[in-house]
Amino acid sequence: MAAWLWSSSQVSEAVVGLSAHGFAAEPALTYLKGQALRCLCAPIGPEELLRELEGTPVSAAWDPPPADVDVVMDFGKGQPAEAAVLISLYNYGSKIERALESAAAQTTQSLELIVVDDASTDSGLATVRSWMERHHHRFVRALVLQHRHNAGLAAARNTAFFHCSATWAFVLDADNELFPGAIAACLEQAKDADPRAAVIHPLVEVIAETPEQHGERSLVSRCTWQTQAFHHGNIIDAMAFVRCNAWRDVGGYTHIEEGWEDFDFWCKLIESGWHGLLCPRVLARYHAHGTSMTASRTAHRLRSLSRCLQSRHPWLDLPHAR
Repeated sequence: MAAWLWSSSQVSEAVVGLSAHGFAAEPALTYLKGQALRCLCAPIGPEELLRELEGTPVSAAWDPPPADVDVVMDFGKGQPAEAAVLISLYNYGSKIERALESAAAQTTQSLELIVVDDASTDSGLATVRSWMERHHHRFVRALVLQHRHNAGLAAARNTAFFHCSATWAFVLDADNELFPGAIAACLEQAKDADPRAAVIHPLVEVIAETPEQHGERSLVSRCTWQTQAFHHGNIIDAMAFVRCNAWRDVGGYTHIEEGWEDFDFWCKLIESGWHGLLCPRVLARYHAHGTSMTASRTAHRLRSLSRCLQSRHPWLDLPHAR
């Protein structure tokens, strides 16, 4: 092996080894360390490998300015809302109605629903408008907003929080859904939480639309909110109950190219002295499919995303940032 590696290194720009555990234990590689050897942990595909050989890419990050917004629909009863459901929408016209129906099915009656369309190019906004015409009376306030230009997930979530009047809001992706008692369960726990609790995160069920999506995993995570648990990666799904004052305190969501806005948001909360609490009940459903942002983009940018988050939050120890 050593002879083969030596001859390969003479005719190559780099020798790349892929392993889930790195290469420190392989004696034949010792003399190549610090020279032509590139040690990369799996998983990595051909496209990402080429980017790595060209350099050490880092995803861009910036705080998005307030987006230009049009109010599409605004129904209100003039009553305060106990909580809100915030849905960001971009080209999920075939899936958004399921999320809307799950919001309407909540056992909590005094509810605010805000949908932000991030300049979709499909039928999503038309679907929302039609649904709202039929169901807006279910909510104490139903608001549909549209960005004039596509601004990204972070900007869409920030727009929803900015227009929210409730104290707590559940962040719901347009392709996922809540179980009927989700808001009530989170509200009950939030009322007993201490003032620095910013997030109530429930257990989230995973439903795979194809066999290859998420394998045997039935829950997104079983972890409780502990700072040390975040050191090696995100443990909390985006679908969570968030205190609006905490969102405001940390300046909202930051745009991270290719994803991980939620992970970055949790880190910002931790650094500002906020924390989260696990609601140990399965209250939401995550639909794993090939067109989701996680599957189509984020999973193929692990290293550039990890370096970005590591540079923003030095207390992290992300394995793919190395």
